[in-house]
Amino acid sequence: MKLSQPISVSELAQLVGAKAVIGDGTLEVRHLNEINKVRRGSLIFVDEANKDPNQYSQALYSSASAVLLNAPPSTEYSPNKALIIVDNPFAVYNQLAMRYAPYRPMNLRISPSARIGKNTIIEYGVVI
Repeated sequence: MKLSQPISVSELAQLVGAKAVIGDGTLEVRHLNEINKVRRGSLIFVDEANKDPNQYSQALYSSASAVLLNAPPSTEYSPNKALIIVDNPFAVYNQLAMRYAPYRPMNLRISPSARIGKNTIIEYGVVI
């Protein structure tokens, strides 16, 4: 999910009440992503207590700019990454997702900006 504007790791850490930031706090977070859709500028999370060794390592060596963790890593990690230490990485990630992309119920079945082809059939219950 792309953020409307980038936010620095330090600002993000302050916003969520992080215990610590390890690494470069000036790095910018531009999107919240799942671990399998990570890229530079991404913020992802991993929980060391319930870690899948592959997922944990994947997060630490990914191209993500920042990783939410519940404890400092016991292994090395790739450079050019900031680690944000919080009590519950999953809860903090969800909090950020709700802040930057809140749920908005739909009011219309077909958006005024939708472009529908001439011979398109729209079935009952479809949302466009």
